[in-house]
Amino acid sequence: VHDADALTRMMAADSTYFAPGTQFRYSNTGFAVLAEIVARRSGKPFAAFLRERVFVPLGMHKTVAFEDGKSTVAIRAFGHSMQDGAWARTDQSNTSAVLGDGGIYTSVDELYRWDQALYTSELLPQATLAEAMADHPLADGRKSGYGYGWYTAGYRGLPRVWHTGSTRGFRNMIMRFPGQRA
Repeated sequence: VHDADALTRMMAADSTYFAPGTQFRYSNTGFAVLAEIVARRSGKPFAAFLRERVFVPLGMHKTVAFEDGKSTVAIRAFGHSMQDGAWARTDQSNTSAVLGDGGIYTSVDELYRWDQALYTSELLPQATLAEAMADHPLADGRKSGYGYGWYTAGYRGLPRVWHTGSTRGFRNMIMRFPGQRA
């Protein structure tokens, strides 16, 4: 399954979980649609857009938006899951080729470069980044707990933005404390 496939499947749906603006529910499909929008508007495959506009400018030379048969990852971890009481390699799933919501292979050092760029205007204007990390209300004024790509719940009295991700054999989390630049 690729980003375009997710868009096609979404367009075939004839209903939604709830009326827009009344609730919040995270959507991997929504991020696949955003990746398709970026690809169409930029005229470049999403992986190439990320490489040219994010990874290369930030010096993230080992980071890739993985495309089977096109990308290589020289040194990487492989996913494993417990199956029948033993660990088995369960790397990748049928949706691992969707890049809008994942598929990025990076290191802690290069992820840190990206994180630190979010404190500058290197990738986006600070006003845009602030909006991405703000809690956007629902139509009735209730907080959604989500910005544009970031959960916004504080932690122990500190402002915090965070997100998780997972696929077979992997689970990850990034937690940012902007006030502490941590």
